[in-house]
Amino acid sequence: MITVYPKHIGLKYWAATVVNDYDTECLPILTNEEEWEEWASIVAGTGAFLRAGVPSPSSIKMGAKEKNFKDWDGWAKVVFNIMNSELSNTDINN
Repeated sequence: MITVYPKHIGLKYWAATVVNDYDTECLPILTNEEEWEEWASIVAGTGAFLRAGVPSPSSIKMGAKEKNFKDWDGWAKVVFNIMNSELSNTDINN
């Protein structure tokens, strides 16, 4: 479960809460906000996030990199919703 909704806060603060909330996933700390897409790609491809179907912030189409999200908080809101609904589904099914 991600404890902080990515609205009215900074990227580094939100990323730090994700790293803290999922400390068993060994996610890297985001140090450069300009590299948020690289960090987000690592998150999307890691453990619980991969299993939950968190999308990558970009994809390769026809050999070119294409953004799937306009900015970090658009991606982060999707991640928040997926991970929190994944937790709810797990609780219901157990």
